[in-house]
Amino acid sequence: MTWTVHQIHARLVELDESDRIEGKSGLGDAAMKSISAFSNEVGMRGGWIVFGLRRQPDGTYETPGVKDPDQLQTDLATRCRGVFNRQVDVVVRVDLIDGKRVVVVFVPEAAPGDKPIYIKKQGLPKGAYRRVGSSDCTVTDADLNRFASLGNTLPFDQRLAPGATRSDIDLRAVEAYRQQLRTGRPGSELLLMGDDELLHAVGALKDGRVTNAGLALFGSQLALRRLWPSLRTDVITSDATELSDSYQVVEIREALVTGWQRIFQAVADTLPKRVTLSDGSMQRVETTRVPDLALREAIVNALIHRDLEVRSPIQVRRYPDRLEVDNPGYSLAAEDDWEKLRSIARNPTIAQAFTELDLAETRGTGMRRMRTRMTFAGLRPPALVSNRETNWFKLTLSFHHLLDDADWTWLARFTGLDDLDRQVLVMARDGRVRNEDVRAVTGEDTLSTSHRLARLRDEGLLIAHGQSKADTWYSLAPAAHPSNLTGNPSNLTGNPSNLGADTPDIPEALQARIDALPAKPTRALVEDLLVEICELGWWEPSDLARVLGRSRKYLAQNYLQSLVGSGRLRLRYPDAKHNPRQAYGSATLEESR
Repeated sequence: MTWTVHQIHARLVELDESDRIEGKSGLGDAAMKSISAFSNEVGMRGGWIVFGLRRQPDGTYETPGVKDPDQLQTDLATRCRGVFNRQVDVVVRVDLIDGKRVVVVFVPEAAPGDKPIYIKKQGLPKGAYRRVGSSDCTVTDADLNRFASLGNTLPFDQRLAPGATRSDIDLRAVEAYRQQLRTGRPGSELLLMGDDELLHAVGALKDGRVTNAGLALFGSQLALRRLWPSLRTDVITSDATELSDSYQVVEIREALVTGWQRIFQAVADTLPKRVTLSDGSMQRVETTRVPDLALREAIVNALIHRDLEVRSPIQVRRYPDRLEVDNPGYSLAAEDDWEKLRSIARNPTIAQAFTELDLAETRGTGMRRMRTRMTFAGLRPPALVSNRETNWFKLTLSFHHLLDDADWTWLARFTGLDDLDRQVLVMARDGRVRNEDVRAVTGEDTLSTSHRLARLRDEGLLIAHGQSKADTWYSLAPAAHPSNLTGNPSNLTGNPSNLGADTPDIPEALQARIDALPAKPTRALVEDLLVEICELGWWEPSDLARVLGRSRKYLAQNYLQSLVGSGRLRLRYPDAKHNPRQAYGSATLEESR
């Protein structure tokens, strides 16, 4: 990407240190660790080190500057030539920030065959680092194995499958592939070939031996269970909005050319339906709320882009309000390219086999088509999250309409909002929101999203939580919540005084702990906070939800019911569980309060 010193400096000051940007006051051992980490981190495409800034205890930065930029560049070049096992070629730029010289160094990602880049005097593994969040961490044995695999330029799906023989190919799967070709591409030259010729043509066999792609695409169930037990898809159905102890699982282990259909049907059977009348008749027609083509795209995308070297199944999780497709293997395409005509195939042989069936494409239009289909159906666009550190990718399809009548009535109370602002507020109303959550829906970049969230916070519509910029999340300001809007909402503040009239005041120390909740708190932490809050008095679930930045339904289903069952909380009206004024208090709360 094209970059300037001012752009990188602004990103660091706005968002703090991140996976791709590090601030340093000088050229010490810590800088060498960062160079190793940026060189080694797979798929990140390098990172920047900013010299001449000093981080303050409150998370802000001052700019003392670099006294002698020429000397720093000379020392840096010397170290990049001699400190590491291979020479690291960096790009250096100097500019003035607040009248002080700031040096920004771009460290490119090393070629797969050159990894790991390590500090020679420390050796392996202690001298090799990778980037995890904003930290430089020593590599593990698993990381070294991964580097060795990446050094093999032959894609994993094109390598020979250890232990597999020609008899492990299921000829029924081969015939099913032919049948799908006859339906989708009746003129395909593959239909003129015999079995072995076809299997060689699609890359399932190489010189008569079975490849990883061949085993995945056409392997018998017995062979898959024996040779590749993790190559399966788990379809999970949960009645709660988060995964709890109550769920059902269907395990699907089958050749991909037929297995994709079983996965599709297993998921479609669990989805909410809508009933319409067919044109020109009174016959009822049932269709899934999620468009079939969007669902198919999501499933096929997971099957062809999963990291086959990770011994973990794909999970398709159906919750009451959404569908999550979770597969091992972060997106090889940069987040900025998800909506562009660019595609990088992790498993090119498997991808091409699905392309022959018109179930996939190689032009990078899949995500764009899925977004179009969801939006056309009046649903929220798919939310995409790629996590390089844990090597997974999650796609979420929401069952909620983009904006229903109640949403528009509520949002009409505010002035000066654009369509993306409205989406953010709806997301915040339904639960806590992070920068990456908003980016997944809006398609904006990190910095633009940060500015948007900060503006909505300054306008009193959102409240920021977390102990650092990297851990920041937002909740809807109580005064902006639909249940609290009366009259003109123009003077909105983040003061929780707009909670129910009978709710107790929260002590400052307890409020500080609530505000410091991480984006993904442990269950024990949330339970302890709920009990402590309920020791102050009786709380209605809607007020508890606003205090903790969670949805009322989520708290009720995942925490409040179990806390009452365990005896840590009790109901104010135990003989009338559905009392509209039902409230929760701690087990030790006096009845008179």
